[in-house]
This record gives sequence, structure tokens and C-alpha cells, in this order.
Amino acid sequence: MDFNDSRKQKLEIAKETQIVFANMLLAHEADADWAPAEAEWSLRQIAAHMYLVEKDCFRVRVQQLVNDTKPTFEYFNHDNWDFEGMEMRDSLEKWMAQREAFLAELEGYSEQALTEYVGGHAHFGVVNAMDILQIATHHDIGHMEHLRQILTAR
Repeated sequence: MDFNDSRKQKLEIAKETQIVFANMLLAHEADADWAPAEAEWSLRQIAAHMYLVEKDCFRVRVQQLVNDTKPTFEYFNHDNWDFEGMEMRDSLEKWMAQREAFLAELEGYSEQALTEYVGGHAHFGVVNAMDILQIATHHDIGHMEHLRQILTAR
């Protein structure tokens, strides 16, 4: 498989995981403020987190990488963030728009920019832009699995 075929497949997987996860959350929109425990995020807060991490982390990091700035990244988290006032549907729509723009950007970059320009990550080590896409997809899947677990235990 050549690079462009591989890139296309990875972009499609990233789009599909987001759609599945967003639909899982929307199926429980009436319970958006439900949380499995007091110290855990509600479904609405999970949606807000997904939007903000796409916008403030994944896209920003790829832009830094493809500009060959050799950035270094810390582990990104939203612990202690205030998601009040962020509605689930609005967050999911913004997340979908951010992901669509993110994937379009990745589609437009050269193979060199996506694979050869690297940075350092405190948790993942040396990363390139395609690694960030894979991290984003795994992030979706991790939250999706957690959502399945908490909804099943509910």
C-alpha cells in the first residue's frame, strides 16, 4: 500500500470512529448531565472534552509539526476544566466540524510534512503528524470504550 492509500485509510477510520462515538453520545442526549460518579465527567462534559481536545490539541500539534518547528509536547488533559455552559449537541457539532477541517488539512499536506517532520512528546516519544492522527483515533476509541462500560453498568 502506498502512502496516499494508507493516508486515505487512516483518515476514513478517524472519521468513522468519530461518527460512531458522536452517535453513541447523541443517543443519550436526554441524559446529557448524567455522570457515572460525582468525580467523573457527565456525558455533556465528555462531548465538550472531545471538541476542545480536537481544536486545542490535535490540530494545533499537527500544524506545529508540518511547519517543521520540532516542537515538544506535554501530555494534554482537561482535568479541572470548566465545561459549564457547553451543551452536548453544540459540542458534538463543533467537534465534527473540527475533525472535518483536521482531516482536510491532513489530506492537503505532503508526505514529507506528515512523516518526516517530527517533534517530541512526553508520553509518546518522537511523533509525526500521522502519529497525531493515530493518537486522535485511539483517543476516540478509548472514550468510546469507557462510554460503553459506564452505560452498561448504569
